[in-house]
Parts: sequence; C-alpha cells; structure tokens
Amino acid sequence: DVTVVSPIMVDTPLFDHPSFENFSKRSTIAILSPEKVANAILKAANSSKLEIVVPSVARAGIWAKHNFPFLINPIIGNAFRKQLTKRTSKK
Repeated sequence: DVTVVSPIMVDTPLFDHPSFENFSKRSTIAILSPEKVANAILKAANSSKLEIVVPSVARAGIWAKHNFPFLINPIIGNAFRKQLTKRTSKK
C-alpha cells in the first residue's frame, strides 16, 4: 500500500531565499515544523489511508477546490497575482 503525505507548508530554509522577501506574513501563519510533518509521515506508515493532508484542517480547502472550482480558483488566482505584483514592483 502507498500513502501520500501532503504537507501544505513546511518551515524549511527555502523561505530564507531572497525570492520570498515579499512573501506575505499572513501567508506564513500555517507553516508547519519539520517535526510535525515527520510525525505525519510516521503515522502514514501504519495507515490504510490513500492520502494524509497536514494540517488536517487544510483538507477543507482541498475539498472546496475540488467541489467548487468556479468559486475557489478565482480567489487563489487573485492571491497569486497579488504576490507576483508585490515581487515585480519591488525590483
């Protein structure tokens, strides 16, 4: 059996890269520690689930995106465009 562990955001040195300097502070609230993700991976080893989303509350967002893409996709698109505009305007 295979179980996929899908962490939403993990606190790694990736976010120390200069390209993330304009990354919204609000967007970093849900960053997970590597230890939390490691614990989810260990739990997945003994799980019969196909996928484990970490944190589990993020599953609601995934469900909404799959069931209401006409509502969620514009919201996600606007958020990405705002981040891109911030990055390009600071250069």
